[in-house]
Amino acid sequence: MNERRYWNSNGEAQALYDEMQAAAFKYTKATEALFHSYYRYYNDGDLPGWARSRWDVTRYTREYGYSHRVLTAAGEDEFERRITERIQIEHRRFQKARRIPRLTSAGWQPAETGTAGRGKPHSFQIEKEVHNMKLYINANRAGYTPDQIHRTMTVGELIAALGEFDEDTPVYLKHDGGYTYGGITWNDIEEDSDGEE
Repeated sequence: MNERRYWNSNGEAQALYDEMQAAAFKYTKATEALFHSYYRYYNDGDLPGWARSRWDVTRYTREYGYSHRVLTAAGEDEFERRITERIQIEHRRFQKARRIPRLTSAGWQPAETGTAGRGKPHSFQIEKEVHNMKLYINANRAGYTPDQIHRTMTVGELIAALGEFDEDTPVYLKHDGGYTYGGITWNDIEEDSDGEE
């Protein structure tokens, strides 16, 4: 099995992680859940949720006297990649939080770093901190079957995009250029495989 890089404090983005830890940066719930699953796997042997249906990156073992599934070397590489990706996403949020002015009871205060426009609010930041910000996804109809869609985001790309926003920002679907709207709930998320009806 390959080396557990972040477990041994020498991951690809270890310096970024250490910087955020030293600043007591608050991660999103999604990131905290992934970090917790990493700890649980290497500490308690609990297979992470994303790997439970991935037979290509898991195998059975009778280690510790009972049969259970563990990650293969490829699976551990995948886990490390997911952790690295989340750290990089969180570090962008971390840098943004330090760069953008903060709205306090005394008004707009300079950010911790940077010089250009210090103490002056950006229009995007005003909407985000003064008003209730909303995130819209334009729901475009481009075909009658998934095969007719030439380009769509992957889960990883979507996670990376959403990672740029505060985790309590509500997400809405915008139909027909804003003529109608919709929401997204857990019941709306479906998983399917090619060829299944």
